[in-house]
Amino acid sequence: MSARIGLIIAALMISTARAQLNPPSGASIAFTSDDPALMEIRNVIASRGFPSKEQLAKLDQKSTDPQIRQARAEMKEILRPADPANPAFRSAKDILHGVERIQLKLDRLSR
Repeated sequence: MSARIGLIIAALMISTARAQLNPPSGASIAFTSDDPALMEIRNVIASRGFPSKEQLAKLDQKSTDPQIRQARAEMKEILRPADPANPAFRSAKDILHGVERIQLKLDRLSR
């Protein structure tokens, strides 16, 4: 379990660092959003920590912005899989594929 969390944290740290250095380019919206709740979580992850229950609870706050809702939902799925025995993301490669699927959905919605 701790190895899986370590892998997720490492993948998130890499994605966060890339998102901060480069302008948005189809990267995961969870890692490029300027939503304060997501920024706080990304900062914790970048400092090699794991978000607290209170920080995770902020992901459930209501928002009228559909991009913020999508970004929060994506971050929740990464950090709190619906089925921990069968998480959608088991590796950095899985996270990348998940990001690509979300980008395709967003591209279709913008047409």
